[in-house]
Amino acid sequence: MSSTPAIAAIPECTTKVCVKVYTDPTTHQLVISAKRNGSFPKPVVTHPSTPRPTPRPTIKRTYKPRASVVIKSKRPSLADQLTKLIPSGHLHTQPMPSGLVGVPMYFMTDIPWEFLAAVKILGVAVKVRLQPYFVFTFGDGTEISTLSPGGPYPYGTVTHTYPKSGDYEASVSIQWSGSYEADGVESSVGGNPITQVLSSTIHIYPGPTKFTQ
Repeated sequence: MSSTPAIAAIPECTTKVCVKVYTDPTTHQLVISAKRNGSFPKPVVTHPSTPRPTPRPTIKRTYKPRASVVIKSKRPSLADQLTKLIPSGHLHTQPMPSGLVGVPMYFMTDIPWEFLAAVKILGVAVKVRLQPYFVFTFGDGTEISTLSPGGPYPYGTVTHTYPKSGDYEASVSIQWSGSYEADGVESSVGGNPITQVLSSTIHIYPGPTKFTQ
């Protein structure tokens, strides 16, 4: 009868300082934490038991205790945590805040193309890079997904032409994700992605009327 050998669990972190980077969707913050690993346990050495000698009577001596001197030394922190606020912004249009039927409208945000953070925590240099992913919704059932925050005329890449007049609630959903590097090792940022939503109400007027014979 054969038995399957037990597999030892692999520790998550074997370096002197364990770094963890994750996002907090509730506070829209990037959390960078670090903790020093404990020292390895000393091996236990067993010796064969030997008979103990018969204890001898001890003579108690009186003595005057000396004043003890306590030297306080500042120990390095075993854990530390830093937070960086994810940038936010607004949704803009051109023309703003209204447009015309049949005339392209440009959409853009002032969110940066990427978010970079470089910190040193417990002596370890940590570099974080997050990138946003944009989903523009124009309020008439159409949307555009892109890595671009858009831009003004004539170089903007996010445009939309409304076929009918009226008020539209346009918005952009921004989702942040990325990676970090600690001690030369690159890892993905943990936690749930941070999602931001920016919105703006747009009024579209009827286009100019053309008369034909």
